[in-house]
Amino acid sequence: MNKTLHIEGMTCANCALSVTKTIEKKGGKNVNVDFISGEADFEVNDAVEIEDITEAVNSIGYHVSNHAAGKKKVRQGHNLTIRNRMLVSITCSIPLLLSMFINLDGYIQLLLTIPIMLAGTLQFGKKSIGSIKSGVANMDVLVMLGSYASFMFSIYNLLFTSSKVLYFESAGLIITFVFIGKFIEKRSLLKATDSINSFSKLLPNEAIKVSSPDDLEGLKVTVDELKIGDLVLIKDGSKIPVDGKILSGNGYLNEAMLSGESQPIDKKTGDRILAGTINTNGNFVMMVLKTGQNTYLQSIIDVVAQARKDKPEIQKSADKIAAVFVPAVVIIAVLTFVLWYVFTGQIDQALINATAVLVISCPCAMGLATPTAITVALGKGAKNGIFIKSSARLEALASIKNVLFDKTGTITTGQLKISSINQKSSLTKQELINIAYGLELISSHPIAKSIKMHLKQRKKLMQFINHQEIKGKGVTANDFQGNKYQIGNFTSNNLAGISIYKNDELVGEIVLEDEVRADAETTISYLKSIGLHSAMISGDKKKICSEINAQLKLNEVFFELLPEQKLSVVKKFNSHSPTLFIGDGINDAPSLSIATVGVSLAKATEVAISSSDIIIAESTFFKSLKQLFSLSKNTLKIIKQNLFWAFFYNALAIPIAAFGFLNPMIAAGAMSLSSLFVVSNSLRVKI
Repeated sequence: MNKTLHIEGMTCANCALSVTKTIEKKGGKNVNVDFISGEADFEVNDAVEIEDITEAVNSIGYHVSNHAAGKKKVRQGHNLTIRNRMLVSITCSIPLLLSMFINLDGYIQLLLTIPIMLAGTLQFGKKSIGSIKSGVANMDVLVMLGSYASFMFSIYNLLFTSSKVLYFESAGLIITFVFIGKFIEKRSLLKATDSINSFSKLLPNEAIKVSSPDDLEGLKVTVDELKIGDLVLIKDGSKIPVDGKILSGNGYLNEAMLSGESQPIDKKTGDRILAGTINTNGNFVMMVLKTGQNTYLQSIIDVVAQARKDKPEIQKSADKIAAVFVPAVVIIAVLTFVLWYVFTGQIDQALINATAVLVISCPCAMGLATPTAITVALGKGAKNGIFIKSSARLEALASIKNVLFDKTGTITTGQLKISSINQKSSLTKQELINIAYGLELISSHPIAKSIKMHLKQRKKLMQFINHQEIKGKGVTANDFQGNKYQIGNFTSNNLAGISIYKNDELVGEIVLEDEVRADAETTISYLKSIGLHSAMISGDKKKICSEINAQLKLNEVFFELLPEQKLSVVKKFNSHSPTLFIGDGINDAPSLSIATVGVSLAKATEVAISSSDIIIAESTFFKSLKQLFSLSKNTLKIIKQNLFWAFFYNALAIPIAAFGFLNPMIAAGAMSLSSLFVVSNSLRVKI
């Protein structure tokens, strides 16, 4: 069974690795730990006690709560504890800092340093020991080694030698600078997750449940009490608590947080509405269709949360280096001490240089480089109606060479209108309407839905038997006299519309008009400008596809294709270079799955959505597609900057410290600034 623990206190990839190893030792399988959100997902069998895992994680210095309310309480308490310990360290560090300029008695320095060391040990000591126990030493190990080396050496000189060389200020200020850095870093990480966390704040806590559409008072209930079929009164300015449809009244809904569409949308009786949207004007009564975990908003939160836990290849490489980084630094520090002492005979200088090596090193910068940038990118994407299921797919977007579009409902709006019904035999238009409506009754294809919608008021229902829908072709059936009827594309002809056949003879044609989506032309032009090959893959007629392409100027057009032929085209493109496919229908699902990256619209079929890697809000589709490529490019750019800085910083700083050019206090400040630089740079990800 699957379990999730909410863990407070993790600050970098090494912390996450420590927790992962600990859970695995207690029987957890497929462990996935996200140190930014503080969540650990894993699988356990019935023989494993969750209490044992919780106790094990707590024993290595972290704080666990199994419930959302407990998670919030633990986080608040933990943040308050860090702040208080930081304030104690700062208060005691100020006079210690002054001791560098005025003569301060050694015993007074000792008394001032003890509270700092105690605060540091309580904060970092347990986690450092825990990380060693788990087999993945983290940054806390380096901080504790560096500060205690200076502290114990100073006590030795103060009590047992005549030397006046004391380093209490170094020991204290190392911990104080780390406290300050971690506190600011935590606040910055919370800012990085703001866009994602804001989704969970969209839902109201209460709703007004009514007994009928005419009930204008109702009863206040908590949102958790609402059930499918309940009626809810939505007043002017209220947030929508659940998914549903309007039974009476109307309103203008702001769906910006779910679709990126800034303009309020007019919603009338019968229209579907989504939890988290805001009724900016009007009053109406809605019926509850989905609640809690089943709402569209919750599905978005789940998608983004899962994507954040998924690691792209570039992060996996950085994590491997971070895992061996701390032991390597300890070895370098020991070598620094030994070589300085052997060649100079000065134990104090050897110790200070070794301490500087320990403190200047920053494995956190490497661990933070990718996940912080990914977190910001996922949040900004979601805020603009782009929901990315996998961060690995965000990385893969940077390598895409081909963009393939389905036509109906993707390049076009899918809101088909009948422009004409053409007779090809002695059958009247009314008879053609009756045949078309009766045949399309069983089909869920977008074209069939449009035909039924436009003919509903004009038809006289004609009864058919032996209905059969043939994918990529159309619908066939028989009347009670044994005549065979077909509607769709069953034979090759030069018609521009949907053909109607009786006993294999063409008897009529329904010509449909479909509007090309706004921004389609400029977006395809943009794709060409960044070197991408664009193509349309459709089962529609050559004439219709050619007319659309005359407007859009795609690189290639494929028409009159069956679903299996569509799949073959996608496979062919994908075999030569990374390919993105965009579709929204049931027959697009195989192509969405096989493409390097599959993109579907938010209002696509459930099969298409589940087969895709990225979901885009329909109202801003082409605008969001352009933003998607921009987001991927900018995110990868920021990640590479972060990783370059992390490697460059450590490659430069460690030798400087080893050669004796760096004071441990300055090293502690530089180490904290290194992590802050990475987090701050990640906040620059733009869409």
